[in-house]
Amino acid sequence: RVSTQEQEQGHSIDAQIAKLREYSKRNNLEIIKEFEVVESSTRGERPEFYKMIEFVESQKGQVALVCDKVDRLQRSFTELPVLDKLRKQNKLVLHFLDIGKLDGDSNSQQISFYQMSVVMANAYTNAISDNVKRSILHKLNNGECIQKAPLGYLNIRDENDRSDLIVDKSRALLIQELFKMYSTGTVSLGDLSKFAKENGFTNNFFKGGAAKTLSKNVISVILKNPFYYGEMYVKKYDKYYPHKYEMLISKALYDECQRVTLIRSRANNRIQAIQS
Repeated sequence: RVSTQEQEQGHSIDAQIAKLREYSKRNNLEIIKEFEVVESSTRGERPEFYKMIEFVESQKGQVALVCDKVDRLQRSFTELPVLDKLRKQNKLVLHFLDIGKLDGDSNSQQISFYQMSVVMANAYTNAISDNVKRSILHKLNNGECIQKAPLGYLNIRDENDRSDLIVDKSRALLIQELFKMYSTGTVSLGDLSKFAKENGFTNNFFKGGAAKTLSKNVISVILKNPFYYGEMYVKKYDKYYPHKYEMLISKALYDECQRVTLIRSRANNRIQAIQS
């Protein structure tokens, strides 16, 4: 797994494989299997990594695991016990092009150096995560959308190739009409779905090129989305952020639609209580 910058510096996966093959040949190591473990060691499961471990365990003799760097094998402490157990059982010898070899006879200094390399790799990952969080918060505080544009808007790239968001002129008027009609309290979600079908109002999140008419559920989500009056709700932070983009409706119209929904919800609950 490599970044764009590393690719430009000649550290592509192909370049790594070439170096590892050369190292194996130079150290008289027979290559019996090659693994490309590109999955993250800090997010969830690592099926390819553990497939590699199972392969090592299935071999009768000792196996050398040759890696470019420690951080190419792991960037968390989760895998340490797994690798350490095989190393102590003399089933596995770790070869890293940056820090050397680690086997069952390695001394405490060598082991500590390896563990420190894992610590540094983990610290680097944490630093990247912190930078990403700071960048996201900076964008949110500047009113920039970090999610896929809601229906009625479009994600684009500006002249500087930066992400931006504009109003979807073909759908914006229909979005406004949905809010206006629903705010009267005289039309249902089913009526709005029929209106959407009659006006060819389809979503822009379809797959396979088959656009779909807005369902009642999709319309319900639209009517509850504060983005249309100027605020973004970010679930991760459970917070509303004002955005910098063109608003399609007023806050007053949005609030009226929420009031209609609340009244209908209470009425439906009363009807269900009477029937039960």
